Amino acid sequence: MISRGIHPALRGRARHRLVRRVGIVALLMVAALTVAACNSTNTYPIDFFSEMHYTEMWHSQEPPNFDSPPSAIAYKGGTVNVGGAVGTDGQMARAASAGTGLFNTLPDYTAEEAVDLENPLERNEQTSQLGAQLYAVNCAVCHGAEGAGDGIAAALIFQANNQPLPANLQERVHPSPVDGQPKELTDGELYHVIANGYGEFMPPFGNLLTQEEIWALVIHIRELQGQ
Repeated sequence: MISRGIHPALRGRARHRLVRRVGIVALLMVAALTVAACNSTNTYPIDFFSEMHYTEMWHSQEPPNFDSPPSAIAYKGGTVNVGGAVGTDGQMARAASAGTGLFNTLPDYTAEEAVDLENPLERNEQTSQLGAQLYAVNCAVCHGAEGAGDGIAAALIFQANNQPLPANLQERVHPSPVDGQPKELTDGELYHVIANGYGEFMPPFGNLLTQEEIWALVIHIRELQGQ
C-alpha cells in the first residue's frame, strides 16, 4: 500500500521554517518595543503614587514650613515652647516678646535699642562650637573661614562686579547700624546687623536663625577678633 503521509524529512523542514519565522517575529516585536521605549515624547507615565513623584520641596537653609503648633515640633530632645524655655538641655529661654512664630520670630529691636543689648549666652565650649558651626554654614562663603573678608564669594561675586568686599570680621571697627559711623560695635549691634542685615549686600538672617543661634554667632565673631 502506498502511504500518502508527509515524508519525515519534509515534516522536519516545515517545523524548522515555522520556528524560524516565529523567532523572527518575536525579534521584530522586541526591536519595535525597544525603539518605542527610547523615543522621547515629552510625556510622563501614569502616576499611580503621585505623592511619591511630586514631593514638596524644601531648599537648603529655607525657613521651617511646618504648620503644626510650635510645641509639637521636636527640638534637641525636647519641644519648642514659645515664651518659655527652649528644649530640655539648658537652651536659652525664648522671650515672650518673640510672639507665637516658629523658630524664626525675633523681637523687633530698633538699631538704637540694640546698642545696649547684652549677650544672654555664656561663652563656653557648647556655645563656641555652635557659633563656629553656624558661621561655617552661613557666613564663611562671604567673610572667609577666618573672618578676613576673603570668602569664595568675595572674588567670584563682589570683586568681579566691582562691589565692596565683605567686611573683615577680624577688625573691631565697623559702620554702626544706628548712623553708619565707624565704631567698635557692641554685642547688641552685631546681633542687630546679623538679624536685620546692613546696607545693600549684607542680607538679614533673622528669618533663618533663632535668637540663640544669632547670639552664638556673636560669640564666634568675638573669638575671631581675639576677644
